[in-house]
Amino acid sequence: MGFTCSLKNTDEINLTMDYFSIRNEEKVKKGENIKLENLEILCKKAKKSICEIIKDKGYGTGFFCKIKYPNKFDEIYCLTTNNHVITNDMLIYKENIEIKLNNKKIKISLNFNRRIWANEEIDFTCIEIIKEDNILEIINPFEIDYNCYNINYNIKEYDKRGIAIPSIGIEKEIEIPQGIAYNIKNEKLFFHNCNTEEGFSGGPIILTSNLSIIGMHKGYEENYKMNIGIYFKEILRKINEENDNIINCILDIQLNEREIIIFNQNENNEKEIKNNVNVYIENKRINILSEENKWKIDYKFEKKGKYNLKIIIKNNFKDMSGFFENCSQLYSLDLSNFDTSKVNNMEFMFNKCSKLKKIKGINKFNTTQVTNMKAMFQECKELDYLDLSNFDTSKVNDIGRMFCECYKLKEIKGINKFNTTQVTNMSAMFQHCNELEYLDLSNFDTSKVNSMGFMFNKCYKLKKIKGINKFNTIQVTNMRAIFSECKELEYLDLSNFDTSKVNDMRLMFNECYKLKKIKGINKFNTIQVTNMIAIFQECKELEYLDLSNFDTSKVNDMGRMFNLCQKLKEIKGINKFNTNQVINMTMMFNECKELEYLDLSNFGTSKVIDMG
Repeated sequence: MGFTCSLKNTDEINLTMDYFSIRNEEKVKKGENIKLENLEILCKKAKKSICEIIKDKGYGTGFFCKIKYPNKFDEIYCLTTNNHVITNDMLIYKENIEIKLNNKKIKISLNFNRRIWANEEIDFTCIEIIKEDNILEIINPFEIDYNCYNINYNIKEYDKRGIAIPSIGIEKEIEIPQGIAYNIKNEKLFFHNCNTEEGFSGGPIILTSNLSIIGMHKGYEENYKMNIGIYFKEILRKINEENDNIINCILDIQLNEREIIIFNQNENNEKEIKNNVNVYIENKRINILSEENKWKIDYKFEKKGKYNLKIIIKNNFKDMSGFFENCSQLYSLDLSNFDTSKVNNMEFMFNKCSKLKKIKGINKFNTTQVTNMKAMFQECKELDYLDLSNFDTSKVNDIGRMFCECYKLKEIKGINKFNTTQVTNMSAMFQHCNELEYLDLSNFDTSKVNSMGFMFNKCYKLKKIKGINKFNTIQVTNMRAIFSECKELEYLDLSNFDTSKVNDMRLMFNECYKLKKIKGINKFNTIQVTNMIAIFQECKELEYLDLSNFDTSKVNDMGRMFNLCQKLKEIKGINKFNTNQVINMTMMFNECKELEYLDLSNFGTSKVIDMG
């Protein structure tokens, strides 16, 4: 059927709801306020703007308009409708969206570079129209009035501010049902009494005085027997909230790799990506995704090498835990446009990005809301520098394994300013940072930390830890291997350490080859410690230990305790050791070549099963 235009008139309706700012006893008549010349203009404009969204089952309404691009002065052309018309699944699983504009079928390919906003909460979808769509010259987009909201319509002035909803009728005719919008003292939603039927969802709410769009039809409210509209001002606010976070990344493609994990695609560099490896695009935390949380796009890479991709994230995240986790082929990331102001979780964010060499823009991360940074950079084996000078860690409670196994990391800029007042876990924080030579932790507040196990373990080149003399360890229960294999450390001032709650000290100074002095160890309270296995093993430069304050009454394992302490000449206090619970003393003094005298008269060995 050809394009026609008709005006629908309906019977009077009685509004008796106190919800509206309108007198209960008054009646409103529809279809009396639009001027004929405006109606003619509206029909012509509708012919080039309002379209049918073709779906597998049924259809909906969409319209073209110009939307302010967030944070910019320019506008972009968009196809706009309800999210229940063009759904998230359609955006994910379909390559094309099919519309019918003035009886002409048009396909809009989602494979091209374009911006897409989709929001289930307020029920809108906006798809940017670009030149590749070849329809910019035939559409006539509506203007949007962003300032028209929260207006008190009443019975005396309704004829001046009437509205209309052009929509696609069931018989595919363009109809102009008219009505009036009622203020509900809400900047987001309003009610309207325009006649809408099945398939009208997604139609624009048009102000008849100037033919600008003030909102979009949203649905029907059963309780009040009225239609709901949403102001475009609210749509724009939501789009600004969900402004694109852009990732530029370089992937290192190996031909023997069958899967490459990237996260949440919408723009791809198609010139470089041609057609041999399945690229899975996945994100576990974005509402736009399906129940399976994964969809697949097949590309093929003709040869191995480093490929540039641009990935656009369409939502603001609160949870970025594991966001790039296991992206083992990622070579470079540009996150300079990333907005992290709402993120509260960065746990495992870059975990196991084993080839990642550079993260551009991380120095601008806003982390004011983040509470968890556990294993954030764990196994980033190629990173040699991190600028975290903008990190606000005042709310973070877990930084355990944060830089664990960053084998090549030489410098962490800004760590001297970390606020750790809320942190409870620092276990393995710097474990296996093989290239770190210096750490300034003078700003660390460790008063709430309960675990420091493996904290500096295998920091092979670490020579100095500034501020460790001020560590408050009153809550710490685990110091297992905290300095183990710090082979370049020569001096430690632990005079402020409170070890009264520590139950595990095994391997604490193990293989600290160059360690000559441990200040404050004579004050260690070890009343809760049960394991001291290899605590001083291979401290090859130690000549003297004052352990006179050690309470070993609960210790069950002293195996290899002083093993290979080749220069150790005196162990003060060993004559007071209570070893009644010890079951293992294997190699306890093995190769202590300089020891000339030991007083073990207090040793109880009744439970010992191994002295080998």
